[in-house]
Amino acid sequence: MTQVTVSPDIVPGVSGSGDQVVRIGFNNTSNNFNDLYSNKLYCSFAATSNIGNLSNAVLLTDPVLSCSVAVVGNYVFEGVMYISASTTANTNGVCGWNMAMNANTAVVNTFSWHGYGCNGVSGTSNTFFGANNVLTNTMFFSNVSTVNASPSWLEYKGFVSLNTVGTFGPAWAANIAGSNAVMRMANSWFKMTKVG
Repeated sequence: MTQVTVSPDIVPGVSGSGDQVVRIGFNNTSNNFNDLYSNKLYCSFAATSNIGNLSNAVLLTDPVLSCSVAVVGNYVFEGVMYISASTTANTNGVCGWNMAMNANTAVVNTFSWHGYGCNGVSGTSNTFFGANNVLTNTMFFSNVSTVNASPSWLEYKGFVSLNTVGTFGPAWAANIAGSNAVMRMANSWFKMTKVG
């Protein structure tokens, strides 16, 4: 692995080599890289698990995995979600999960995305495609892993053009309303990179 040294004259206020710069970005208070890359790269990392919306299966913005974008423009985004559920199925007999992208305060002009994942139950992989300009187009697993150490996962990528700055990121919930504890697991992450 190549070591890269960064000095304060290249990135003001930051110095170090290897992955030190990455750690600074993950550990700052806003979880954003905007101070390091002049509003070009934003990244959020989940250090702890979070339980989803269980009572009505309404998608809610993840409280950690969203980026506060400071510059209008075009962005590519990508992320990985790790998902698990309690061993007790909900009142409808399943432990499902679904996700869509959400412009919480940012205003979207153009949007497209796709994802690939494994539900972790049968070991099968599933491919999902989202429609252009449809933020509410969901990707979902009808059943997810009930083993936290071997969670289901979804890797997703896309493009978004923002007309107004604000927060942007994934929203998720239980797939069907019930009482099971569907969780977004720790080590999930989300990144946005400005391309125009």
